[in-house]
Amino acid sequence: MGRPLRRAETVDGNFHTGAIGPSAGTGQQITMQAFVEGGSANVTTEIVQKGTKKFRVTTSDGTQTCQLVAVASGSLAAGQCSLVATDSDGNTAYVTKLTSNYATLENIDSTQFATGDRALWLDDTASAVANVSVLLVTA
Repeated sequence: MGRPLRRAETVDGNFHTGAIGPSAGTGQQITMQAFVEGGSANVTTEIVQKGTKKFRVTTSDGTQTCQLVAVASGSLAAGQCSLVATDSDGNTAYVTKLTSNYATLENIDSTQFATGDRALWLDDTASAVANVSVLLVTA
């Protein structure tokens, strides 16, 4: 799996920021759309990485390990999650694999990245650099 995404968590009473974890915590944690069994596609409130393409997600419908797929949130099936990246022009691509620094993309309408390209990912409080990085939605 390589280096996992850093998890936002409280250790010994001190909060440590990270890329994933409870979205209510301090800092910018990634959020995605996920379809938990028995529910529907909703925004995640907590993410725990299980692999570069698998995440244990919590939504308003419950908690489940979901597979990261390149489909629109309205087309998700139970056990699937989706994450969209935005390039510096405001165009988008699905994330098909996520590591601590890079996202592998499947093009939706991006003119900077083709399907299969890797881009440095940044949280959406930063600015993407043309042909280098993409932004991921954070809370």
